[in-house]
Amino acid sequence: MSRRELKHKIRELKIMEFVIRYGYTYDFVIQNRTALEKKADSLIWHIFFNLQEKCRRKCEARYNLETLEKMDKAALKEVIDEYWFTVYYQIYKEQGLPMGEWASPELLNYLGLPFGSDENRIKKRFRELCKRYHPDSGGDADKFMELMDIAEKHLK
Repeated sequence: MSRRELKHKIRELKIMEFVIRYGYTYDFVIQNRTALEKKADSLIWHIFFNLQEKCRRKCEARYNLETLEKMDKAALKEVIDEYWFTVYYQIYKEQGLPMGEWASPELLNYLGLPFGSDENRIKKRFRELCKRYHPDSGGDADKFMELMDIAEKHLK
């Protein structure tokens, strides 16, 4: 896939997020991009992707264009699947809908686990990190406290 095609594909995800999350039509989003800039900051898209050569805003996106270009088709599909999982998680959260067994994308990302990880895998990884970061075993106290905060926020 060429750089141009990749950019186009990733930008289409942004447009579709506007359509799905805010109920706009595809044509409305295409014709009113500047009018939608204020809402653009709230998009999950910005957490995942940065297609700019030089950053004008915060460059804290998970994937930049260079990283995406190096991915094979399967890896790129996995990134896009994770993106849509996070978008729909946010929609469910905003609508107050029950999320069933879904784990928070923030928690999964922090633990370094793929989306769709089950409860047992999450708990196992959490325990591993607790052992690694616990101050009594020579770990980093700040990271341990950060881990505890994440756990309190996301684990039942």
